[in-house]
Amino acid sequence: MNELLKRVLVAIIGIPLFVILIYVDSYPFFGLILLISTVSLWEFYRMSESKQIFPHKTSGMLFNVAVIAAIAYKGPAVGGALIAGGLVIFSVYVFIVEMFSGKSNALNNISVTLAGIVYVSLSFACMLAVRELHLFLEPFGSTVFNSLQTAAHSGQFLLSIFIAVRICDSGAYFTGVSIGKHKLFPRVSPNKTWEGAVGGFIFSLGGFWLSLHFFGIDIPVVHIIALGAIIGSIGQIGDLAESLIKRDAGVKDSSAIIPGHGGFLDRFDSMLFAVPTVYLYIIAVLFFDGNL
Repeated sequence: MNELLKRVLVAIIGIPLFVILIYVDSYPFFGLILLISTVSLWEFYRMSESKQIFPHKTSGMLFNVAVIAAIAYKGPAVGGALIAGGLVIFSVYVFIVEMFSGKSNALNNISVTLAGIVYVSLSFACMLAVRELHLFLEPFGSTVFNSLQTAAHSGQFLLSIFIAVRICDSGAYFTGVSIGKHKLFPRVSPNKTWEGAVGGFIFSLGGFWLSLHFFGIDIPVVHIIALGAIIGSIGQIGDLAESLIKRDAGVKDSSAIIPGHGGFLDRFDSMLFAVPTVYLYIIAVLFFDGNL
């Protein structure tokens, strides 16, 4: 089976499954995010081993389960507080274990272990937090994000981000292939161009606005533009960030777990940067609007 056919078959199965689980209920989606985040963290730790770094993989993946579960069972507000406290305790634990491990590169081992939690676990936790945004917004009665105060619209909002990211990727690719001449960041990703990045940014704005309109999510235009800009720019930085990691590790893909697509990190790299930034933007708007 050639690579193109594999990619198409996985997309036909994987994308509808992701969409359905966002819609069905929070717990099935929790199970999906738990699986993807755990595998993604394993991929991150595995790539670091090529640099003679020995992260605490088992402990990190177990803590990842705790991070995702905290958001799933306690919601964004309480879950976030539990994660903050848990991260301090986990950091102390990693330092103590490293003292007795007898392995070299202690500084790198500790740093990569904790970096994986921040880069992967907290980012996927933000996806759950956005999916459960209605639980956070409901007590505050936000006028700006009033239309997100239902479970359905919170899920559709997350789906809109996902759609905008995918459209951004496609728009950047086709624009770059068509008119791309000026290299964006050749040291990290030789094939990406500034023209492609601008094209992806514009497509992201349009895709996000159309998705919100399709789902009937009413957000002020200024915030749609700001959020679309975040997705179109920060999402592409997330793509470059993972490319930087892979290039340093000397690998083409984070793993081969998804036929024709590489690993989960390869598929969600843009989301790992875009979704947390969108979530923080919403929190900031609520704060300055006097809702927090």
